Amino acid sequence: MKYNQLHINDNPRLAIASMKHRDNMATTRMANTLLTKAGTT
Repeated sequence: MKYNQLHINDNPRLAIASMKHRDNMATTRMANTLLTKAGTT
């Protein structure tokens, strides 16, 4: 945990990339959920 924190502080570009990646994952999950709900209704 501490290592990751330091690593991100040393490399802000990496932090931004990982944040964007997390956002993309969340968006994809949300889209899949909506598609599944639409498909089953």
